[in-house]
Amino acid sequence: MPGVQGTAVATLISSAVMVPISVVILWEVALPPEAYVYAAVAGLLATAVRYALDLIVLRHVTPLMFGLGMSLNPLFAAV
Repeated sequence: MPGVQGTAVATLISSAVMVPISVVILWEVALPPEAYVYAAVAGLLATAVRYALDLIVLRHVTPLMFGLGMSLNPLFAAV
């Protein structure tokens, strides 16, 4: 799929699988409303935004530079 459409479709499919499971879990546990907002923002930033940026960057840099950047991701996560 061209552009970031493949990432969008994959994210929608994984969401369709996870939403029913999440509903069952959340039905049993009452959380404060801000916890849902934080979880939604973290999920969006950790998946859709990151993968979209990776696909965009991959088109503009050499595979060597992209591989170096991907290998540094755990370092950035630790910091």
